[in-house]
Amino acid sequence: MPRFAWDNYESIGWTNTPLQQQDEVASRVRWHPCAVGFTAAEDLRQWEDISADRVERRSKLDNLPGLGCALGLFLFLALAGVSALFEPTRNFANRLFLSCFGLTIAVPSALVALHLLFRQIPAKLNRQYFDWGQGFSVSRDCHISQPAQIDRSVPPPRNIRRGQVDEISAIQILRKYYIKRGLEVNLVLESGARINIVKSERGHYAMTQAKKLADFLDVAIWNESSSGAWEFRSKMTIQTQRSGEAVAMNIGALLATIWFSITRQYDRIGHWEWVPSASPHAPVSQS
Repeated sequence: MPRFAWDNYESIGWTNTPLQQQDEVASRVRWHPCAVGFTAAEDLRQWEDISADRVERRSKLDNLPGLGCALGLFLFLALAGVSALFEPTRNFANRLFLSCFGLTIAVPSALVALHLLFRQIPAKLNRQYFDWGQGFSVSRDCHISQPAQIDRSVPPPRNIRRGQVDEISAIQILRKYYIKRGLEVNLVLESGARINIVKSERGHYAMTQAKKLADFLDVAIWNESSSGAWEFRSKMTIQTQRSGEAVAMNIGALLATIWFSITRQYDRIGHWEWVPSASPHAPVSQS
């Protein structure tokens, strides 16, 4: 059975809460973070009231011209690489050089251009909304987590980022530490699946957005941020020695971390571990 994205990392050290034991939906929900890390440029868009039955989170288009310029640049590089492949020459050495040069330029540039064209730009143009008549829709950048308990006889939804508003059971707030400290706000569906809609280093902003959406949806907020935090424990240890062997290990660990991040194999990088608030290692609460 296919796995949802961003849910292939393990968590340890967490025990069932009274809420999980009493609530039928909560018992199917994972209680570790849904998304890994925070964005480099924090997204602080607000939910806006369009009508009494609809709220929207409008697209952030301030860097759309930059994405368009980057798309044009990589398309140009891809075409330049392809033209180098078909450059007429009879010299074998020149032919080999141009072929290697063309492939080196064309393939990565084409992949980046396709990523910008079909992922980055559509995500910027997407408009997230919650509407009591039309249901809800969130962007592809919203990470998804599968339920903790899966009924193998029921296939996963084809597009979990869209659905009916009454499928949303609660709003989940978790505190986490992944390079930086912050809060994560997740939609909790009746199936136990979760959709991450806000991740912010500013606790007040995350709380405000969670309350606004919970009030609109008329659902409860499951706030576990005061009882402790989730910390991501990395398995990829990087040596600090200056020997040639240590340098090779550093490069290998770095390349492996990048590859596992791209392929979303976070269980190969590390795991989430629960740190109660009473622990001296727990991150300090944010206002």
